[in-house]
This record gives sequence, C-alpha cells and structure tokens, in this order.
Amino acid sequence: MKIAIIDHIGNFGGSSRVLRRLLPSFIKADKNIKIDFFGSSESIERENFSEFKKLKNIRIFELSSLKLGSSPIAKKFKINKVIELLRNTFSSLFKYLPNYLSGNLKKELEGKIINYDLVYFPWPFLIELPNLRSPIFATFHDFNYKYYFSGTPIYSKKRTNFLNKQIPLWLKRTTPIVSNYYIKNEIVKFYPKFKNKINIINLAPYSKANKKTSKNNYGNYILYPTNLASHKNLGPLIVSMSYLSKKIKNLKLILTGPNTEIIKGKATKIGLEYNEKDVNIEGLGYVSNQKIEELIKNARVVVSSSLYEADNGPCTDAWINGIPVAMANIPSNIEHIKTQGVFAEIFDPFNPKDIYKKIYKIISNEKKYKKLAKTSSKNISNFTWDKVGKEYFDLFKKKT
Repeated sequence: MKIAIIDHIGNFGGSSRVLRRLLPSFIKADKNIKIDFFGSSESIERENFSEFKKLKNIRIFELSSLKLGSSPIAKKFKINKVIELLRNTFSSLFKYLPNYLSGNLKKELEGKIINYDLVYFPWPFLIELPNLRSPIFATFHDFNYKYYFSGTPIYSKKRTNFLNKQIPLWLKRTTPIVSNYYIKNEIVKFYPKFKNKINIINLAPYSKANKKTSKNNYGNYILYPTNLASHKNLGPLIVSMSYLSKKIKNLKLILTGPNTEIIKGKATKIGLEYNEKDVNIEGLGYVSNQKIEELIKNARVVVSSSLYEADNGPCTDAWINGIPVAMANIPSNIEHIKTQGVFAEIFDPFNPKDIYKKIYKIISNEKKYKKLAKTSSKNISNFTWDKVGKEYFDLFKKKT
C-alpha cells in the first residue's frame, strides 16, 4: 500500500508529536506500506522529521508552494505578509507562476499526489480540498473555530469564513476520523448529516514511558505545555499561582509553547506582573521534543486549564510517565478518565481558587498522588501506538 501524508501546516506541539508516533506505527501495522510525507520545509526542520529517513519505508518531501512564505527570513522581516497580500491581490496573474512563487498548494498537490492508494491529512484545516484521484482520509482534531472564548479570536474573520466553507466539503468527500466521542459529538452537532461517516480511533500517549531523561535546572515546578490561544485559559491558572505561592515556597509554573517566552514574572490576583527577579511563572517558548519530554518527567504536577480540546496531550504524557495531573472539568478530559482508567484532580477552569486548591492537594499529599499516578501509568499503557496504527490501517483497507 502506497500512502501520501500531507501536513501543510506543521503545527507546533501536539499535532507534530502525534505524527512522530503515528508514522512509524503505520509501518509496524504492515511492512509493505510505503509512505511519502509532504510538509513545509520549516516544520520538517523544526521537528527534525528528516529522522524518518532512517526508516526505509518513509520518504520526506518539501512542498514548494509553502517554502517562500514560511521561510524564517520571510517571517522575521514580515515579508510573508507582503507575499500573501500580493498573491491575494494579483491571484489571476500569480496562478500562472511556478508553485514556489504562486503559493498555490492545491495546484501543487493535484500535480504531485498521483498513483497513491490513499492520501491522509492529519490536520485538514486551512487548506482548500484538492481534487485527487485517490481516496482521502482526514483526522479532524477539534472545531474551536465554532466558538469564541475571550480576548483575540483564534482565527481571523477571513480564516473563520474559509473554515466554515471548506470543512463541510472535507467531511463530505473524505473518510473522517476523530480521536474520541466528544469530537464525534461536535461533528454531529455542527454537521449532523455526516454523523454516520465518523470513525473513532483513540490515540496513545505522545511520550515514551520510562525513557531515561536528565534532570533540569528548573527546580520545583508545575508544568503546562500550551500556547497563547484564548481557549488555553491561562488567566485563571496564573491567578491560582498567587495563592499557591503563599503555601509552597519556591514553586514555579513553567509554560512551554509558541510565544510563551514573553511570560515571565510574579503571579498576582489580576494576572502576571512582569518581573525579572521575583519570578514564579516562566514561559520557555517552543521547546524541542526532547526538552518537553524532560520537562514532563521532572514536573511535580502537569496541569491543563484549557477550555476546549480533543486529546489532552500534556496530561496523557504525564499519565504514561507516572506524573500527577490536575485539569479542567471539560468533556474530553472526563472522557480520558472514564475510558483510559486514569486519575486526575478536576477543577473549575474559571475559578482560580479551585485550581489552586486542587494543585495544592496533590503537592501536599505527594505519596498518595504518586501512587495514583503509577496506576494511571499502568492503565494508559494499554493504549499503544501499535494498536493505533493497526486501527488506522484496518480502516484504510476497509475504505479503499
């Protein structure tokens, strides 16, 4: 079976960590599978996906239509904004130019993705559905563009309109896959006519359990791998640290993820006060896969205050490594507990005092929660990437 995998965005964090585990699991499912992976040069380099070349059944290709606008130089000097403006303004002229200049991803895919048994999109958002001859499979992570949470919207009006136009087409013309019942119910709510097409395949933890890792220099900390999107709900968590710091000396909240490096200072009852000396919250920015593994395995508690998720990657990584978890009371998190046999302290994500109480409860009863975390690790270890790969492969065979 020859498969093309298209990752046009190359998301920071969770999505890339999933691909790191998912691609090898496909090959384990059937040694005759051959995979051609197509992505942006930026994300391939950032995530070190070139390491997949060590696997003889995977080839890595850069999409030329993404190269110009996503290059580090273009982003640094905001040239990518100018390029996008020119492409939109003179679209009728740019369509005749080579893909590298035109940025026409749809055209490039339609020209390159031929003679494949199937095509798989791990994140079919912000992309126009290409006309391909092969059956298309797509994993729909979540539908956060259907909500407004607070602050700056997750997507611009233009992008939201694009998503509202394109996603129904993707659901209609592909075999849709989701990772849990909550996201299936989201599709049923927003796109009810596709309810009978949805396939659920649970994911395994992104982290590799029991892998030796070195200690770090961050000392006594709790960890939230995240980003600055409004649904990640950082405000109440930051305020909760103002209470925690009074109870536990030298405790720090470490944040990782794109742009979190701007966050450094002292928690107060209204938010973070920027400070270089009296620091109990520190953002490290986007860190390498190896670094996030190290941070997870040395944390006192892994926390997630997010209001909307499909899979809770940070917490599944904590569970598999026997690290205690505190997380928001949202449907997808409760589904993890019920279906995977894991334990977490659940808090009201809008209540800083409740967040503080649940984290303090874990840290002040460390022996008890380490034991519960060990049980969580044992139970979630039943969810393996070998199983995930087989379920995907079985679906591929069934639908092609």
